Amino acid sequence: MEVTTDSKYQIQSVINAMRKTKKCRMLQRYQVVKLYLEGYPVKQIATIVERTSKTIDSYISIYLKSGLDGLIMKKPSGRPTFLSYDQKTT
Repeated sequence: MEVTTDSKYQIQSVINAMRKTKKCRMLQRYQVVKLYLEGYPVKQIATIVERTSKTIDSYISIYLKSGLDGLIMKKPSGRPTFLSYDQKTT
């Protein structure tokens, strides 16, 4: 895969995001995208970052659909409460 000017811009924006993040999981997601943009095959990326090809495909799909913002991890919703509002306030 030839790296075009547009790809160079995308790679640079991923590198900037990598520098700003303090979370290891986000760094790994950005690394996956960077390697993908550089032309590495999915199986090789999976070997490099020690994740399954399915996970790599998922990250790439999210990136292609939503950009870097789509890779940001959302806070998990957690288990729903069993207490009613009245029970919580007493």
